[in-house]
Amino acid sequence: AWRAIETLGLTHIRAIHGVSGYDEVACKSIAHIVTDGERAGLLGLLPYKPLEVAALQPIPKDALFAVAKCVNAVAAWDHAVDLATKLEPKAKEKLEKAMWEIETHLGVNVRDDILASLGNVWTIHLPGGELMLSWLNATLTVQVKDADKLGKAIEKLVDVAQAEMARHPNRGAIHESKLGDRTLYTFQLPNPAPISPSWCIGENWLVFSLSPAAVQSTLARSVEDSLATAPPVQAALHSEGGVSVLAYQDTPQLVQSIYPWLQMGVQMAAGQLRKSGVEINPTILPTREVILKHLRPGVATLSHTADGFHFTSRHSLPGGGNLAAAAPVGAALMLPAVRSARGAAQSAQSQNNMKQIALAMHNYESVHGKLPTDIYSEDGKPLMSWRVQLLPYLEIQAPPFYDKLKLDEPWDSEHNRQYTSMAIPVFQSPNSPHDGKTRYLALKGPNSVFAGNQGILFRQITDGTSNTIAFVEAAPDRAVPWAKPADIKFNADKPLEGLAFPDGSFLVAICDGRVLRMPPGIDVETIKAMVTYAGDEAVEVPTP
Repeated sequence: AWRAIETLGLTHIRAIHGVSGYDEVACKSIAHIVTDGERAGLLGLLPYKPLEVAALQPIPKDALFAVAKCVNAVAAWDHAVDLATKLEPKAKEKLEKAMWEIETHLGVNVRDDILASLGNVWTIHLPGGELMLSWLNATLTVQVKDADKLGKAIEKLVDVAQAEMARHPNRGAIHESKLGDRTLYTFQLPNPAPISPSWCIGENWLVFSLSPAAVQSTLARSVEDSLATAPPVQAALHSEGGVSVLAYQDTPQLVQSIYPWLQMGVQMAAGQLRKSGVEINPTILPTREVILKHLRPGVATLSHTADGFHFTSRHSLPGGGNLAAAAPVGAALMLPAVRSARGAAQSAQSQNNMKQIALAMHNYESVHGKLPTDIYSEDGKPLMSWRVQLLPYLEIQAPPFYDKLKLDEPWDSEHNRQYTSMAIPVFQSPNSPHDGKTRYLALKGPNSVFAGNQGILFRQITDGTSNTIAFVEAAPDRAVPWAKPADIKFNADKPLEGLAFPDGSFLVAICDGRVLRMPPGIDVETIKAMVTYAGDEAVEVPTP
């Protein structure tokens, strides 16, 4: 293990420091990976040479999002191969064999013909405008060092691709057109789509985009019209030592683009939750204008100095400025409401599941004249759960494999396991893993509804079906495979064992088909009385 740590270069890291806060203008984060100056192992794969102003030429000054970094492709390739070989001696041999097969088939040497023809700058950006439309013009550029050599390699690759597509016309087609003395390649997808992947080698750049128009505008862009003119970007590029990686986000433009969708989503969610009895006021969001006046574009950078790597982020929003990273902050602000809404929605779904199961019990009783029991072998050994008996009587989500089960074999026999291992949605608690287990369990005891293997009749429930528990939603740690004949063995001395949720409440299905939530601190005598079906106890069932 220590040898691997040394090979990965982790022993060259002396410390990692980080601090974040608010400097009255923006949220700022600073991190420093302190090293001994060696760029060994994984550290050798991190960009370290500074970007120049011209490196941002392909990126428009109104870009919604952009990243530029300085990476020598050949050096990174060789370093990665060397690192892999140190970890696995045969890695280089396997890679060389794979590269030889590629070169034999395509006529192109990946390292020497492609990577060696590239420069050190790589960029990717989304142009300005609406986010949904910007994605359709997403653009990747790579600086070119030897355009002729790279062009010949791409021609060979295109020839191979066109020959393959000629044999399979339904796979699309590559069209070629001229941009002055350059060739613009456009891939026409086999099915209608809003994108046409295109690429072209310019004088200094290889440009790949999802639309040919974006390729043309990128090649025609000058440094004066690029992101390099944005004040926060200029400040980063001209900082002491420069930066090796620069990420830019026009936060105001991004928020302006997606905020209407967010408002629409809140309104839709509010309407859906209202059906489950959860009320959320869709006007809780402030207006877009109120938010925009506080936002500024954000910049994050990575630089390398003699004492290691430095990361700096400065944004209007916490978490690096991007909305995905800032989401936890927004979630924290709305946490009480979200938690309440989520809990209420899960409770409503679980109650609906239990009502469906209770209804299936009534349907079963109507056909068989008694309530279901576990399925037993001739010698009295339980083979399958009473839940299996209900499968044909579920009115929704009824699985189609009931007739394929061998009811004279255990639930986990080789034959039955192929079916009983499937998760049945109606047996699944919404706040539990979808692992084929259920928390809808019977309370088995001498005088409970599931007392033995005979099955009781509704008329035997002399305490009243409205006062008697059929089954419960057990605590998460009591979950069992849904087909397994396993439930909760009712202990009159500890009647709440296996039932209470963290807040002390739990759900019960009553024999009349209702589902009730038992409140925290419910009298244990009430539960004991509700479990028995003919105990003649006076029961005051909690009202929902």
